[in-house]
Amino acid sequence: MADILFLHCNVYSRYERGEREPPAWFILKLAEYYRVSTDYILGLTNDPQPRRK
Repeated sequence: MADILFLHCNVYSRYERGEREPPAWFILKLAEYYRVSTDYILGLTNDPQPRRK
């Protein structure tokens, strides 16, 4: 995943372990990659489907 996001493995690992807060672009890229909503990534909902516009 670090390669896909163009991050050094150490940086990505810090996000995974909760040592650093990921920036907004990181959350957006994860949501796009996994095709889920950002709310799902952030744990605000159990529904992984993004809302339709």
